[in-house]
Amino acid sequence: KPLIIRLSEDLPESSMQEILHYCLMNRVDGVEISGEENIRKVNAFSGGRLPVIAYGNLHDFAQAEAALDAGASLLNLGRCPRRLPSGILKQLKTAHEE
Repeated sequence: KPLIIRLSEDLPESSMQEILHYCLMNRVDGVEISGEENIRKVNAFSGGRLPVIAYGNLHDFAQAEAALDAGASLLNLGRCPRRLPSGILKQLKTAHEE
């Protein structure tokens, strides 16, 4: 079963690096975090070896696309309007076909 660690968005960078080091050494399957800058930090520290799940502040296509552009592998759209996931998927498909 996959093991995902959720990191607080206001975690100090030194603490984040300690936790990410632990994750890499212990085969954690991914990290869940919010904020584009935090997503970039996780990817930079892990060298892209830890999948990142973006959560929080994903209320429209622009925010979802920004999280993916920052390096998120997945989006957690748990508390979003009902039609948002299908709308985001349609817009992502359209944007990548252009």
